[in-house]
Amino acid sequence: MEKKPIILLIIGIALASSTSLFWNHASLYFSAISSIVLLLVLGGFILKASLQAEAIPGIEKLEEPAFLFSQVYFTWLYVNNRKRWAKYVITVSYIVAAVYGSLLGAIACTIVMKIDSVGTFAGWAVGTVFVTLLTLGIKESRILT
Repeated sequence: MEKKPIILLIIGIALASSTSLFWNHASLYFSAISSIVLLLVLGGFILKASLQAEAIPGIEKLEEPAFLFSQVYFTWLYVNNRKRWAKYVITVSYIVAAVYGSLLGAIACTIVMKIDSVGTFAGWAVGTVFVTLLTLGIKESRILT
């Protein structure tokens, strides 16, 4: 097993936990929420592609469908070119996690936990770095391919 994904994850965990002491655990909220969103979206893509690949017989024999105009493009890619599929899926999952993790983390910090704006911004920055390191760790580990 490669050491690079594990090192990226350890750096992210150390960053989030060490900065949480200064800003009322805001970085832990953002890191946890963004990571959960990333893993849920990634799991949804994996589940959808694997279920569709099983349900559509002969999908591997199709010629490459149009990218934006085909409902089976990602399933076809999952079956025929898992490396390219993983690149698309991890990119989309990261973007969704960054947007929704930021939104839900801000709601959790300001409304629920009553953390000030400086702590919320610092938590957002650390959470974004953490989810970026987690995404890079998943990409480098080649779990999806």
